[in-house]
Amino acid sequence: MTEDIYQNFPQGKDDRHPKGGICHRVITGTLGLLCVVLLTIVIVPAMRLTLCASERDLLQTNLKILQNNVSVWLSGLERRLREGWMLYNVSLYYISTEKGSWDEAKEDCQKKAAHLVIINNRNEQEFLANKQKEFWIGLTDKDKEGDWKWVDGTVLTTQFWDELQPTNDGGNEHCAETRPRAYITNWNDVPCSTPNIWVCEKSNTLANV
Repeated sequence: MTEDIYQNFPQGKDDRHPKGGICHRVITGTLGLLCVVLLTIVIVPAMRLTLCASERDLLQTNLKILQNNVSVWLSGLERRLREGWMLYNVSLYYISTEKGSWDEAKEDCQKKAAHLVIINNRNEQEFLANKQKEFWIGLTDKDKEGDWKWVDGTVLTTQFWDELQPTNDGGNEHCAETRPRAYITNWNDVPCSTPNIWVCEKSNTLANV
């Protein structure tokens, strides 16, 4: 009887060992994966904090540069206004107190780090026409008759010629001036040697600081 009982027990290796090996590998793999996840959770935010600190430093540096540029720009603007320059939109304008030829006017504006006024649109023309003065503008056809260009070399497109102008009377009217009129179409062509006052223009943006 006793022998029969022992004979009913399974023979050979205990089948619990293979199962225990699989569980061990699963647990080990899971722990490894958890370590990777934990490292990601810790390292990635740390990297982001480093990047944020670097970006913050760069922002602060750029802000200081901008503040300095604004300060320099305001100081320059105040000085020019005291010197007689007028501010309109993004440009400064200076009306001379002396008279000279068109070439003398051009040279004087260049000495002021500016140029003879270039009129780009109706609003700018109205601003200058309201001065009710006769002065040189930066427009000429000296290189080729009838081919009017501004002092920066751009071709004339928007035009505000007075009635019947330009006429090129005498064949030597190659420079443009404005004339006092009750309307904005007040340009006239005259000899470039005519004594006139003039208007200089220069940009007044932070990009020019």
